Amino acid sequence: MVKYSALEVKGEDEFGGVYRCKDTDTDETVLLKTVFIRDSSECVPSSILTKISLLKVMEHPHILRLLDVVNEENRKHVYQVFECAGPDLKTVIKKFPGKIKNPKIVKVLLNQILRGISLYHSIKCIHGRLNPHQVLINMSNYTVKLADVGMKVAPSYKAPEILLGFPTYSFSADVWSVGCIFAEMVIQKPLIDGTTEFHERSSIFRYCKCFNTKTYQPILLLPFFFPFSPNSITSVFLCKG
Repeated sequence: MVKYSALEVKGEDEFGGVYRCKDTDTDETVLLKTVFIRDSSECVPSSILTKISLLKVMEHPHILRLLDVVNEENRKHVYQVFECAGPDLKTVIKKFPGKIKNPKIVKVLLNQILRGISLYHSIKCIHGRLNPHQVLINMSNYTVKLADVGMKVAPSYKAPEILLGFPTYSFSADVWSVGCIFAEMVIQKPLIDGTTEFHERSSIFRYCKCFNTKTYQPILLLPFFFPFSPNSITSVFLCKG
């Protein structure tokens, strides 16, 4: 886009990309999220329109503000322009070890994360992608902004019900993610560091022990749940196939 000049690539995949850009009209730095529309002969998918509509009404001090939305004339991309709000939590932990380990600072950051996610839940919306890359921090005053501009959902922050293949899930999925983020601020590394969903399920088992199939038999029907024996307890989280 002519109006925005790319400064840094934050992430790219087959569905689009996220870039730190400069608005050539105002000289401001912004975040530009591009979404690729596979079939340009059709209108913008309803899922994208729904998310944009929600972002437009989410005016909150701890939610990243959507500034503009642009659909290219050839309809191949939708551009979402957000305010730029500092480095993400994962970057802060990596580049400034111990910077936010102070209990008082952790408390301040966690309070803001909870306030931001409570807005999502107050309008019956689940974030569903919450992880340290989506927690942006202004390091001058420790102000938090929750974003939804990431590319892929990190398995280390997915709730068990998602990993096990529950057909539906609720606000508790976000609460699980917040808990993982809170723990990471305290110990300065992921609480459950699963590189794949299989490893994530196994790690959760080690922390939370086994699900009780006698009191919750429907778990036996979930796509990613397998029976296990005492000699092979981790097979409870084996991924189908």
